[in-house]
Amino acid sequence: MMFKMYILTFLFALVHQTLAFNNFSVDALAAHFSEILSPGSQVWLPDSANYTSAITQRWTIYPPAEPTYILALKPVLPSDIQAIIEFSSNHNIPFMATGGGHGYSTTLHSCKNGIDIDLGFFHDIRIDKEASTITIGGSVKFGELLQPLFHAGKEIQTGLAECVGVVGATLGAGLGPYTGLHGLVIDALLEVKYVTGTGELITASKTENPELFWGARGAGHQFGVVYEATYKIHDATNNGELVVATMRFHSSDNASLWEIMKDIGSNQPREMSLAFQVNWNDEFGGLNIIINAKWVGPMEEALIAFFPFLSLNPIQKIIS
Repeated sequence: MMFKMYILTFLFALVHQTLAFNNFSVDALAAHFSEILSPGSQVWLPDSANYTSAITQRWTIYPPAEPTYILALKPVLPSDIQAIIEFSSNHNIPFMATGGGHGYSTTLHSCKNGIDIDLGFFHDIRIDKEASTITIGGSVKFGELLQPLFHAGKEIQTGLAECVGVVGATLGAGLGPYTGLHGLVIDALLEVKYVTGTGELITASKTENPELFWGARGAGHQFGVVYEATYKIHDATNNGELVVATMRFHSSDNASLWEIMKDIGSNQPREMSLAFQVNWNDEFGGLNIIINAKWVGPMEEALIAFFPFLSLNPIQKIIS
């Protein structure tokens, strides 16, 4: 299958661990990319004064999932990404693209002394109301979609956190509050634009390179750098209004909460999503269970749906 070729070439470019400075000094690499990248592109060294504000930082430094970089590049055009990947592949320099910076797979740790391709300038959001589509750049985050879609009277499947990059979450499937209504985030995906591990520009959809598109829907991180993606969007439910409830419980409520979940799980309304987390908070007596519940619909319906949890008298609740 065609997509097998893409995954092999990209993985070779990604995991080959020859140190960049075996053949080039870091300064020489920086000078090279400053010369060949298009105007407006940026070249940053990790010890630069404004590096942490200019380059997208990872949300966690969980060591088993932490890549290391000797250089960060912010390309402006797809042809810049091509140039970076072609040069890096030809000279055995590891590289990785950064969109939202939330990936934490332990395989990311294999990129050592590499080049960070920061997609921060690929940040467009274009909505076609008549076609019910939205096209976004590779660094757009879920939170940045909400207002444009709301004003267009549209909605799309999103993740649970607004700060997560849309494309990265999409390629891994994407669960969120609209999953019951519209499916996974990846179910909305119509088209992706890649730069492959050999520097080739490729568009993948159901009608163009369909085998690659099939592979992209779930394993899309493996085939190259996605710098643009197009999605199907939907008419807004309940005029775009969403009810969010955050409820905090003592750990002693654990059994009761799971009994409620057992009852809901067999017939969960499509409009409702639930996320659980456990944390320690001295102010609230130590170990707590937090439930984040969302209802795509009016407040009165949400309060009925959330009643089983509210009846346990959470030690803290915020509903909006």
